Amino acid sequence: MAIVVMLTAPVLLVGCGSINPAAIATTPSPTPASSPSVAPPTQNPRTLTFKLIACTGPAVCGNSNPLNEGPSKFGQGTVRVDINADSYTITVTAKGFTPKSSHLINFHPGSCATPNLDQFDQLVVATADATGSLTSVTSLPGSYLVPGPGRILTVHGDEMARRQTHIACTNLTN
Repeated sequence: MAIVVMLTAPVLLVGCGSINPAAIATTPSPTPASSPSVAPPTQNPRTLTFKLIACTGPAVCGNSNPLNEGPSKFGQGTVRVDINADSYTITVTAKGFTPKSSHLINFHPGSCATPNLDQFDQLVVATADATGSLTSVTSLPGSYLVPGPGRILTVHGDEMARRQTHIACTNLTN
């Protein structure tokens, strides 16, 4: 794209004497348009690691085990949050699940002991392998934020009847 700039320099000549260059009014040249500035990072890049614990009772996971599942139904592992300037990645690595079972993984406000079960953000449905281990990697745009009441990541049961049951949980922080 070409930019055409017209400069005007009003000159007033009085008499027939020589022109004093300092007496000529000039308009300074416009500065070239600067390139758009890059927004500073919205968050400091870092990695957070959390222990994913089995929801073995109300003291651990509040009222999120309505079927009173026993510990043999629960998985445990780690949740890693890799925070970049403008996005973050959640990696869930867990074992102890029924082989080839599918599990809903989501966020809830609150803590593992007092989750807000009425609100959630679904991340993914992950499937355990033949040994009962699963790894789920989800990348999300934007800032990694934990609201005032807290934020948890939960793994739900593998059967439709158990989808309301949290079988593993971790409290997320900044």
